[in-house]
Amino acid sequence: MMKTRVFIVRHTETIGNVEKRLTGRQDYEITERGQVLIQKLTKELENIKFDKIYSSTSGRAVKTIEPIVEKQNLKIEESDELCEMYFGIYDGWKWEDVNKIQPEIKQTQNEINEIVGIPGQESMEETDSKHISFPSGTEGLFEY
Repeated sequence: MMKTRVFIVRHTETIGNVEKRLTGRQDYEITERGQVLIQKLTKELENIKFDKIYSSTSGRAVKTIEPIVEKQNLKIEESDELCEMYFGIYDGWKWEDVNKIQPEIKQTQNEINEIVGIPGQESMEETDSKHISFPSGTEGLFEY
C-alpha cells in the first residue's frame, strides 16, 4: 500500500490579522513579517517533493505557497472547499467594532473557542463538511 503524506499550511500574516479582524472571506495584503514567514516556509519545505498542491481561492493563501509551487513547477489546485469560515454580516470587521454591537460573540468564543451567533454566518457544521479527495500514495500540501 502506498503511503500518503499531507502537509497543512495556514496562510501567512496579513493586515487583517494585525488589525484583529474577522478575516473570513475578506482578503488582505500580506505584511512584511508575512513575507519573511513565506520565505521561511519555502526554505523549510524545499526538500519535499509534492505531487499536488491545493489551496483555497483566497489571495493570501495562494501567495503563501506560490514560491513552493514555482520551485516545484506545479500548478495550484484552488478550491472554495478550503476557504475559511464566512462570518456573515461581520466578515472583515474588526473585533473591537463587533464587540460594540454584540460583545457576547467574543465572550462565547473565549469560553468555547468557537465563533457563533453572527447573522448570516457559516456554521461550524457547514465548515466541517467541506472536503477534498486526495489520491493515495502522494505527497500533498494543503493551504487554507
